[in-house]
Amino acid sequence: MKMKVYGGVVLNPINLPHEIEVLIFPLDRATNEPIGGNFPMLEYQSVESVRRQYPLSEEQEKQLGEGQRVNVFTGYVISDFAEDAGFPEGAIVEHLE
Repeated sequence: MKMKVYGGVVLNPINLPHEIEVLIFPLDRATNEPIGGNFPMLEYQSVESVRRQYPLSEEQEKQLGEGQRVNVFTGYVISDFAEDAGFPEGAIVEHLE
């Protein structure tokens, strides 16, 4: 189900350069602090695919290459989630048609 969530998008390198997990972390809107849980996108993505979606700085590229998670976006994220995704209390979630 397509939903809009206030959160952070984080890249988690699994097996570079072919497998990067894209995670969405619900955040508190006032503080931008995580409020619990994370939701992976359905399919792993390649480095090239990720670069097309999210421009990475040199520092982010370095961190990713070193196997570290990298935050690439904070704000409203539209994605497909399971109907029973179980968002944590306080998550800003809007169901879209």
